[in-house]
Amino acid sequence: MIKVVYIATDLIKTDEGYCFNAVYAFKTMTSVSGYDKYLRSSGKDHLLSVTSAAVDIDLSTINVVTELKVADGDVQYIASHVFEHYDDARDYVANIDCAQSEIKTEHNAVKISSRFSPEILHDGWAEF
Repeated sequence: MIKVVYIATDLIKTDEGYCFNAVYAFKTMTSVSGYDKYLRSSGKDHLLSVTSAAVDIDLSTINVVTELKVADGDVQYIASHVFEHYDDARDYVANIDCAQSEIKTEHNAVKISSRFSPEILHDGWAEF
């Protein structure tokens, strides 16, 4: 069975410009709204981009490849792509990296969350 999930990609402002911070998958837009409110209450400058994807409802984890355009140390969100299988995501990243050097990719295995709570945040934060 197929279900829509919402992919929330978070960029955070640093001294050099925006950089990738985290990516999450939620089952409802209500959860995305909760995450957005949490980010706004943090006092930091976050830029949230939300897309949706149809996935197999039996999956608990998906592979998300985020494409970012890099210019002068700053990144701009381009798109998020969802893959059910790790190998498919890895092949996609390899093709992008070879073809477009100005595109940075982030490949994350993301747990699909039923609802937003601050306790899930450690699962999605990027490592710098």
